[in-house]
Amino acid sequence: MDYLARSLKKWLAFRRYTWRKGRTVIINSKNGRRQTDKPIELICRFDLNKAIISLNHEFASFYRCDAAKILGSQPLELDRGRLRTDLMASIGRMEELSPDAPLATHEAQLSDAHGRQRWVRWTERLLHDQSRAVSGYELLGTDVTLERMAEEDAAYQAAFDPLTGVLNDRSFEHNAQRALKRAAGGRAPVGVLIADISRVVDVATRQVVPDMAVAAADRIREEVAERIVGTFRSTDSVGRIGQDRFAVLCPDLLGPDVANALVQRLEYVVGGPMVGLEHLQVRAACGWVVSNGEHEVSEILAELASQVGDSARCSALART
Repeated sequence: MDYLARSLKKWLAFRRYTWRKGRTVIINSKNGRRQTDKPIELICRFDLNKAIISLNHEFASFYRCDAAKILGSQPLELDRGRLRTDLMASIGRMEELSPDAPLATHEAQLSDAHGRQRWVRWTERLLHDQSRAVSGYELLGTDVTLERMAEEDAAYQAAFDPLTGVLNDRSFEHNAQRALKRAAGGRAPVGVLIADISRVVDVATRQVVPDMAVAAADRIREEVAERIVGTFRSTDSVGRIGQDRFAVLCPDLLGPDVANALVQRLEYVVGGPMVGLEHLQVRAACGWVVSNGEHEVSEILAELASQVGDSARCSALART
């Protein structure tokens, strides 16, 4: 039961990024596909006294307000709420505009009328009449949700392993380097654990599986990652540093005895029968290093690689 609870917890953690994106899209009830709303443009104009003189339909719909009721009003006269708060902040920026600095921009994450999260780039700018004299102000909101989603996707793909959802080797090494610097500055030692899962045996025969389908091998890697993440602290970092090697970064470790206990637990957790592949069992080769910050990340990883040995050479997974 504990394992199921941990698996559910980690599944939720792995999918929280997807869910965060999912709040900006609509599910098509006919085909179930995720469809992004069309970008919107919000426009609200003010006279020189900061009274609202016009707004487009999209602005009124976004803030769920009655355009006829707020025309001619100043933001301070509106009912307390998000519309009043946002307009008051915009008015403050408008007051700083000048011919030398005729516009100001900033971005904010807001919920639209349907509760979906959107990134909006707000631009406050001066309006001019035909004689080029300042005649008012305009607040323009441009939907940049798709841009931000693309940036988040790129950042996620650059930092995480696409198969298992844990850190990739580059991100793990970056986190390790930062932790080692803190340890060198007087913090508690840093522990780095490794698990090589390249040896998979048949539970019945106790023989190393000589060959394995790609789908089964990937399923083992996914489940091993979920088990490791569910075992360690939220402050620890789990990364996939090779095809069949996972590492755990444990900052503020109390000492070698704790590291040795953790690596035994790591070996135990990884070695259980695989869900859906109960006839297979991982025989993990594990190791650990504790450092006070005097070592480089490359030195630590090389030491860990030597501890787990050359088990990948006879790996059923490595040949997939």
